Amino acid sequence: MPVPGADGGPARSSVLDLLRERSSVRKFTSEPVDPELLDAVLEAALRAPTSFNFQPYSLIVLTEERRRKELADLLRKEFVGECAAFVLVCGDLSALPRKGETYGVPLDDRLADASLSATIDASMVGMCLSLAASSVGLGSVMVGAVRNAPATVAELCALPPSVTPLFGICLGRPAEVPPPRPRLRSDLVVHREQYRDAARERAALPSAATLRKPGGDLSAGDLAEWRGQVVKGLRLSRRRDELP
Repeated sequence: MPVPGADGGPARSSVLDLLRERSSVRKFTSEPVDPELLDAVLEAALRAPTSFNFQPYSLIVLTEERRRKELADLLRKEFVGECAAFVLVCGDLSALPRKGETYGVPLDDRLADASLSATIDASMVGMCLSLAASSVGLGSVMVGAVRNAPATVAELCALPPSVTPLFGICLGRPAEVPPPRPRLRSDLVVHREQYRDAARERAALPSAATLRKPGGDLSAGDLAEWRGQVVKGLRLSRRRDELP
């Protein structure tokens, strides 16, 4: 049965259009999202590819305002408390030892490859969730700030030691949809047959000539904002590496 959009109309179906127009929504209305629509979006996201049918992830869905507000205060992200639902995407290796025991292949939950697979599979679920939400008229934003305080986030959501918070996704009815942000030109990221050092060298120093955005030229403000985000990300990555 077709899934209706958040406004009751038909869901959008052009994946190419959804991706071209995709942007992060950080302002949401106070309208709730129908639980059946939320369930449909979550169910669709679980169709993401997964290595060897492991599905080594868990999604913690926070719809209670009290819990979202508590998390918003912790992360210093007001929109986490304003969205209709916050989905914490976790790498989950808790079932791995039991699976190994059941099928006669002893394992533990500390394997590096298993941890990497969990991160990859969880990331694909997250993108599918964002895309599914867009297709029914919901806004979303990925929230990497959960990694700024992973132990506290884990405690808030009662995560066991083998379940790791990777990122969150806010879902809700958008109050404001910003235009898509610039991205590097495809020829600087897409390598044909072999890797090209020159392309990545140019990509490391972006300019108006190396960035593109759908439907228009870059302004000076676009470029300044893009560079500001890169610098912020570099500093944050260094701080996260210093976390215990």
